[in-house]
Amino acid sequence: MGAGPSAKMLNDTRAHEVSAPSGRLHAAEGQRRVSVVVITQNMADRIAECLDSVSWADEIVVVDSHSTDGTRDICRQYTDKIHERTYHYAADQKNFGIRRATGDYVLIVDADERVTEDLATEIRRALGDASPADVYCIPRRLIMQGRWIRFGGEYPRAHPRLFRNGAAAYRNQRVHAPLESNGSEAALRGDLLHYSYRDLSDLLERINTFSTRRAQDYAEVGRRIRWYHLLWAFGSFVHRFVFRGGFRDGMPGLLYCLTMGMYVLVTYAKAWYAQNPDARVPIAPTHSDGA
Repeated sequence: MGAGPSAKMLNDTRAHEVSAPSGRLHAAEGQRRVSVVVITQNMADRIAECLDSVSWADEIVVVDSHSTDGTRDICRQYTDKIHERTYHYAADQKNFGIRRATGDYVLIVDADERVTEDLATEIRRALGDASPADVYCIPRRLIMQGRWIRFGGEYPRAHPRLFRNGAAAYRNQRVHAPLESNGSEAALRGDLLHYSYRDLSDLLERINTFSTRRAQDYAEVGRRIRWYHLLWAFGSFVHRFVFRGGFRDGMPGLLYCLTMGMYVLVTYAKAWYAQNPDARVPIAPTHSDGA
């Protein structure tokens, strides 16, 4: 899974704590405690269901990015460990939350995700072993418009989300940052439910946002974009829709695979334009006089 946490990841900056952490740890003596870390920003319509699904945990740590829709008020019903902090990118926020966790193990849950009862039971059972793994990978079900996107490569692909406190951290990059650890790994079978996109407009907006951040990551590492990279968008669609069975999800599967291919195209296009500013086509001014 890559190198261990860097010193930069462990640097503590730009934080304002909304309330002094007092904790809500209630594990039995000798039992390994679990801290859940959730990052939020204007998720009032979803955060209650997320936190309900992890109410079994020994501690909930919320890192909020100046929400204006009442998200923090809802979070206070579940925890007093709420930290308000300016958002830079997800990995940065999560690493900050990890450093605030006091449990023996940390579980990362996004605000649009739910932990199933089967997964919660399995986590407790796994951490009750004499020698639990350092990192656990968890499969995630993508739910779009009320439908599970079962194919197209999304499931049962597992994501490292549960780990021994201090044994892992996210790589310092803007989007799709991997969790890095040199520890032992194991897999869990219970699912995370991921209610990622509210509707098609939300999906397209996220593609625009994430593609910009991804292009910025490419620029920082000096990755050169060639013409054939843009063709990978088509390859991504074919891989997901044909070879990974996305067609079996019907029209929702087709739309999802197409938009994921579009994400690849837009990402590389933005990165290429950033590297070739002279290639940008100027936009002619508009005229209101009908000329």
